[in-house]
This record gives sequence, structure tokens and C-alpha cells, in this order.
Amino acid sequence: MFSQLVAAFDEHAGTRTLYPFLDYLKLMRQGGVDPAIVEPEDAVRVMTIHQAKGLEFPVVVVGSVMKGRLPSTRRRDHYEVPHELRASGRPEVEDPHLVDERKLFYVAVTRARELLVLGTADVVNKRGGGPSPFLSEMLGEDLHAAVDLSQALVTEIKSHPITSDGPRERVSFTQLAYFLQCPVRYKFAVVYGLELPRPDPVDLGANVHRALLDIHERGRVGQVPSPEEVGEIVVAAWVPAPQADPVQDRQAQKGR
Repeated sequence: MFSQLVAAFDEHAGTRTLYPFLDYLKLMRQGGVDPAIVEPEDAVRVMTIHQAKGLEFPVVVVGSVMKGRLPSTRRRDHYEVPHELRASGRPEVEDPHLVDERKLFYVAVTRARELLVLGTADVVNKRGGGPSPFLSEMLGEDLHAAVDLSQALVTEIKSHPITSDGPRERVSFTQLAYFLQCPVRYKFAVVYGLELPRPDPVDLGANVHRALLDIHERGRVGQVPSPEEVGEIVVAAWVPAPQADPVQDRQAQKGR
């Protein structure tokens, strides 16, 4: 994220001095954009059950599904209307707090689409523990017989063996250009995902791709272009890059 901010500032600010860049970051925060807060897609999100309401994830891990934690022994204030004052004279349920905690547990376990992991422990900090009663309600009394995770994983791996017949990873022209220019540059840009100055100042790869797409579509309908027509297609598909050097742009267009 930081490298992207630096690259954007370098492209539009017209200066590379430090203090204007710091002012740029301050303006972003004042405008409601905090560059320090990043939520990448390929990452573990840690949140409370309340924060997870309405969301779903491929894998969900619910930790500390134990007595005294879920359900919690910490009681909130009593409900505003005591059951003694109700028309029926008795509470709607025996333990309304337990009902709320059970609903919260239901929310947690239903966030998972593919795999749900429930964590518990017999002893925590020498104070005891043990599985939550919600686990018994969900899986039965014999929790060890309910699921053997290690065996389940072995079965899953055997049923989905890894083969080399899968789709090949796509490599863009820009990635190739990075590698040919410098393998270390490729590592920073592609492997680490840092935003670096482009080695291609005229967006040659994008222009070539647009021309090839046009040639491919014509070939599908039997209109194979001649060498002269290919040159015309390249000119028609060519889009100058922002802030491109006109001389380099013409040379790249003519050479390709």
C-alpha cells in the first residue's frame, strides 16, 4: 500500500521532496482515507462474533468455545422489565442470557461456508475449562467420536490429489519485462507486490494485447489480416500511455 501511495504521488505531484509527500498523507487522513489501514484479500481477519454478523468466509475458526467463555459467566445488567412484572408472572425463558449466548454461538458457526473449526481446552491457566455445553448440544456428548479432524484431512487430501494438469499461471508482458530487466525487480514487483516505476513507458504490452485481440476476433470469422492490415490494426488499437514520451511512443508503434 505504501509503495502504491509513493508511486501515485510521484506520478501526479511533480516533486519528490519529503514534506509535500507528508502533507499528501495528512490530507488523505483528513479526507477519511487512512493509508495505514490495509485489509488484503488473502489474509486472516480477526473479529468478534458481533462484527462477523452478515458476513461469510470459506474457513471460520471459533476459539475458546469453553465453559465460562461461550456462554460467558459475565452477566450483563438485568433486563429492563423483570419477569415478576410481566402479565404472565413468569419469565419467557428460564435464562434469557443463555438464550442470547446460544444465538451468538449460532451466528459464529454459520459464518463458515466450507470449513468450521471449534477450539476448546480442558484446562486454561490452571483454572479449568472444558467444552462449552453448546458443543454437546451441537455434536452430542461424545465429542471425540463426533469428528476426527486428522482422519478427515487425510481423506480429503486423498480424494483431491494434487496434479500438474491444472491451468497454467498467466504471465503478463509487464511481468516478463520486469524479469528481463532485472530478476530482483521482478521479485519486488511481482512476488512482493510493490509498486515500481514501469519499465515500459509506452504501455507496449497493453497495446500489443489490444491489437492481438482484434486480429484474433477477425481470424475467428475467417478474415485473416494481411501484413499491411496488421500495421493498420496496431495503429488503430494504439493508446498512448499517460505522460508518455512522444518520440518513444512513435518508435515503439513503428517497431511493432
